[in-house]
This record gives sequence, C-alpha cells and structure tokens, in this order.
Amino acid sequence: MAGIGYLQKFKTSAFILLFPAVMLGILSPLEIYAGNKSELYFGISDFIWLFAGISLAAVVVGAALLALLPKLIRGFCHISCFAVSFMMYIQNMFLNKKLIKTDGSKVDWSQYATYTKINTAIWIIVILGIIIGYYLIKNPKKNTIVVYISGVLAAIQLVAAASVIMTNPYTVDNDHIYILNPDREFKLAKGDNIIVIILDRYSNGQFDQMLEDRPEAAGIYQDFIYYNNANSKYNYTFPSIPYMMTHVDANCDITANEFKANVWEEGISKEFHDTLASQGYTYNLYTNSQQAICYDPENLIGSVDNVEELQDVKRTINKPYMLFIMTKTSLLKYAPYAAKPRLEIQTFYYDGIVNVEGMKYCSSGNDSFYKGLKETGLSVDDSMENQLVVAHLTGLHNPLNIDENGNSVPDDSVTIEQSQQGINLMLEEYFNQLKALGKYDESTIIITSDHGRYFDTYDLQPLYLIKPAKDNANAGGSMAAVNSSQGELIINTAPISSEDFIPTVLDLTGQDYSKYGTSIFDWNEGDSRERQSYFPNNGFDVITYTGDRNDLNQKAKDGDYTHIDAKEDWN
Repeated sequence: MAGIGYLQKFKTSAFILLFPAVMLGILSPLEIYAGNKSELYFGISDFIWLFAGISLAAVVVGAALLALLPKLIRGFCHISCFAVSFMMYIQNMFLNKKLIKTDGSKVDWSQYATYTKINTAIWIIVILGIIIGYYLIKNPKKNTIVVYISGVLAAIQLVAAASVIMTNPYTVDNDHIYILNPDREFKLAKGDNIIVIILDRYSNGQFDQMLEDRPEAAGIYQDFIYYNNANSKYNYTFPSIPYMMTHVDANCDITANEFKANVWEEGISKEFHDTLASQGYTYNLYTNSQQAICYDPENLIGSVDNVEELQDVKRTINKPYMLFIMTKTSLLKYAPYAAKPRLEIQTFYYDGIVNVEGMKYCSSGNDSFYKGLKETGLSVDDSMENQLVVAHLTGLHNPLNIDENGNSVPDDSVTIEQSQQGINLMLEEYFNQLKALGKYDESTIIITSDHGRYFDTYDLQPLYLIKPAKDNANAGGSMAAVNSSQGELIINTAPISSEDFIPTVLDLTGQDYSKYGTSIFDWNEGDSRERQSYFPNNGFDVITYTGDRNDLNQKAKDGDYTHIDAKEDWN
C-alpha cells in the first residue's frame, strides 16, 4: 500500500510541475525562436529536444522529491508552485503590454517605476489570494481541482507548442543564408558620395542640450545645416527605417514580421535603387538591425547592393550557452516587472550561440565603428563610380557603450553626455579622414536619427544635419544656393520629415523626384506643413501637428492623438 501511496503522490506532483515545465521549458523557447528565426541561424531541432529533456527530467526529479515530503509541506509546495506558475502565465498573456521589444536593446526600466509597483501588487495579491483561498476552502476535491487546472493549462501550452513547430522550420537551411556584406563599410566612391549616418534614438533636444552645455562642440559641425524641426513619421527603428527607404505605410492588418518581409517588394525602394544605378551609384546599407528593418537580408535584394549569399554554410552551436540565453529570455517574458531588469537579454547576445563560417557583421556600435574607422580607415574604391551609403549606428540608444574618449566601455556605464562626446570624436575622425582623401568638400553628409526619444520623454523629434557637397551642380530647389564651406553651424527651422529622404537624395543627384514627394530643400523657414508622427502602442498613437517640436511634444503631453489598433503589438 505504501508503494501505491507514493505513486499517487508522485503523479499529483508531476501534473502540477508539468504546467510550468511546459510553459518555460518548451513553449517559451519555441516562441522565442519563432519571433527571431531569421537571425538565429539554427532550427527547432537544434534545441527542442534539449529543452524538452531537461523539462521532463525536472518534472520527474521534482515530483519524486515532493512525494517524499510530509503531507502539509507537500500541499503547501503544490499550491505555491501552482500560484506562482499561474501568475507567470497571466503576466505573459496580459501584463507585458508595456514591455518594449522593438530590437532587443536595453530598456530604460526607470520609466516604468509606477507600473512596476502596480505589477508587483498584482503578483502579491493573486499569489496570496490563491494560497489563502486554498486553505480556506474545505472542499475535499480541492487538490483534484488544482491538478485538473494545471493539466488543462499544460495541455493548452503543448497545443500551442505543436502549432509553433508546424508553422516554423524544424531544421535550419544549411545551404545558404543572406547577409549585408560589410567589406566596403569604410570605402568611398571615386566620384560623388552621399553619406548618411543614422544615429539611433538621437533627438534634436539632446543635440541642443549638448550645444548649450558645450558650445565648442558646434565647431565639429561648422559646415552643416541643422534642421531643428525634423519629423520622424514612425518611431522606433521599425517601422521608421523601412518607411524612410520604401515609402510604405505601416499595415496594421498584418503582423510586423509579415510587413517587414513584404514592404521591400511593395515600396519604391527597388525603383529608387534602379534610378540611382542609372546615374552610376552603388547603394550600400550597413546595419546589424536586420530583424527590425527587413526581417531577412534576402528581402533587400534589388533594393541595396551589398546583400551577399553565403552558400554551403557550416555551423557550430554552443548548446550550453544557448540553454542559458534562451532560459533567461523565457524567464524575462514571465517574470514580474520588478525582476525583469535582472533578466534582460539584448538581441546581440544571441550572436554567440552559433558560429557561422564566413559570417560577417557590420560595425553598428558607435565603439566598433570608431575602432574600425581608426584601424581600417577610409579609402577610395575605384570600382564604385558614385555611392549612396547608409550606416545605421547605435547612436544614443541603450546600451551606451562609448565614453567621452571614444573608448569601448561596459554597457550603460556612461552617461548620455559622455556618449555624445564619444560620438563627436567618431564623426570628427570620419570628417578628418574625408578631408585627408580630398573627399570632404565634394561629399554630401547627412547626420540624422531614425526617431527621437521615448514617448513619455516629450523629446520626440530626431536629429537632422546635412553638409551639402560644395558647388553641387546637380541639385535643384534651394539646394543650389547652399555653400557648404559656411564656417559655422546654421540652424534652419523648415518643417522637414522622414518621407523627404528619397526625394532629397534624388534632388542631390539631379533627378526628377516630384512623384515621390518633396525634398527637404523645397521647405523654407516659416512654412506651414501638416505632419504626422506614429508611436507604437499596441498599434499606434498618431499625432497630427502643423507647428514645430514644441507643438508635437505638447500634443503628446495633452494626449491629443488618435489610436490605430494592430493585429499584434508593433512595439
């Protein structure tokens, strides 16, 4: 009889433990894979058996140990495990709506201080409520009810897991992958160069503060025009950069990943590329945010020139590291907000899981770009007649990893002000190397950002500076009158916007751009222009404004915006 009693206790414990084991050890890793598979370079078969085996072993060992405990202690462990697991399930399903997940970079958790307190209170109330309720209820079948609920929730998780497996590649395609080849990242064309450096999440308010605190910094930009009333139609890297390069508005009726895959076929990026090519331009894009911009570099074929196919790919997987990173990411999804900062994982941590022979990465970090600039240096590639180059760098996006001397430092160990000084050094080095090559005056340089800061900072417009090529004979509009050797930073309050990017580049090359919209040089100070700015929020909050950044920021403060629902959270 003692053996039968132990077996029953083992079964009861196993059913209760199965719920969190399936949730954390099977479904969550599968969902992580499904959401990021284009950049992971491994398939479901490379991890699912490992996670499933460990999860099953944990259930068996845990149930065996629980079955040995005295009844009162075992009962308390059962209901406590169920209460915590149930709350983790609720957290992931309903309470992560404020969780930023655009590109996996570090989150400023301080902005969620109030929400963290509310979230913590919910956890405490629900967990204590379940435990206290369990002991207050005198129904002899209460253990059976807990076991039944655990079993049902585990079954739901298993069905969801099966769905993920059926709708995603079980094995990775070993034949080929596509990358953005960085080999010409520091190369210039022998003719005209249009250089666009996108500093992520760098607002014009932050630039103004820098000029106020350190007026001498303006000397670096003495040949630039500073447009301090620039608008980013979309905020966050996705969908800001895809829109800027394709002119395709966000489609909230499809998922974000579907949009990323389709936008490069639906938009004008290929037509833009072909127009540039007809003028002898090579168009190169350098970024490590492919997941946010295009889902897979293969989607950029025909839109930019540095997409490369790697064939006969050989992969080596670091499975212990994969287990650690994916488990920590799973816990991040299900943990209360008070614990999330300690569990945070950034996208680039996944780069260490798989070593792909022949893989190349762009120098997207401020520190790595500065290091590459100093070690490799700019040089002229005679095989390129002209070039449009877009380099997307981390800018002032967390994690901040460049100090005031341009040194690489541990993530977020420096202030924004220190990082700004490091960025200034990086750009000054870039400008000096252009001058040494005799390419500075004849190059157009645009320093901008894909968006301003987070919505509740009310510092929402992006940085935008441009140094036009000296005596540019191609450009039309007001551009023709600009002297690039002005000797001081000029401030221009014209109402420009991110949808002006393609027309502006065509304007700079002397092409007809009228069917695509307006060049920034078509807008003058004092002009009135209705602009919109979309902010992800389980869809989008859309602000329409006709004034300057103060108008935009005030409307954000006042809640003067309309909301568009999306099929999924586009954050």
